Amino acid sequence: MENSTNYRSDKNNITSVPYDNLSLIVAMTRSKVIGHHNTLPWHLPEDLKYFKEQTMGSPIIMGRKTFESIGRPLPGRLNIVVTRNHDYKYNGTSNGKYPMEASPKVDIVHSLDKAIEIAHKDPAVSQNQRSPFLIGGAELFRLGLSKCRRLYITWIETEFEGNTYFPEFELDSYKLIKKTELESPFAHSYCVYDRQ
Repeated sequence: MENSTNYRSDKNNITSVPYDNLSLIVAMTRSKVIGHHNTLPWHLPEDLKYFKEQTMGSPIIMGRKTFESIGRPLPGRLNIVVTRNHDYKYNGTSNGKYPMEASPKVDIVHSLDKAIEIAHKDPAVSQNQRSPFLIGGAELFRLGLSKCRRLYITWIETEFEGNTYFPEFELDSYKLIKKTELESPFAHSYCVYDRQ
């Protein structure tokens, strides 16, 4: 298999895999608010449905605070949690959300590079069918943005109070490839960008 954007020269040598099939998904206001006290500042069920549709079947990479704010592993996806706390453990329960045998897999790692390595070993990714997703929070976005080829951004066109922000970046470095605008319950748009 030669020369494609998802090229893998050696399936056993993860360091040879370019990050060009890593994606990022986020909802934010135009002032880059993404959170308020470890929760979403808005209630937008359509965006949660969009998030699920885009990430289902893909590995998702998140920080510990994001994982804890969700409150459970997300089904149908390999959940990879990045934390600097080497004592952090996931107890394997899903707060009663799933029977234990159906509980989604959770890997705890201590660096973004290790998370990406594990994500690239997932069969859906290694067979070039799916892209792993960075799903938050702010620190992980800051560390991983430069490694992402595709951005899925839900632009919230109403300002909300927040204390967590998406990092500064040059949107001009990306080409808009798809946009869907909606007005209910407030104006928002789903945009997909590819790095130019």
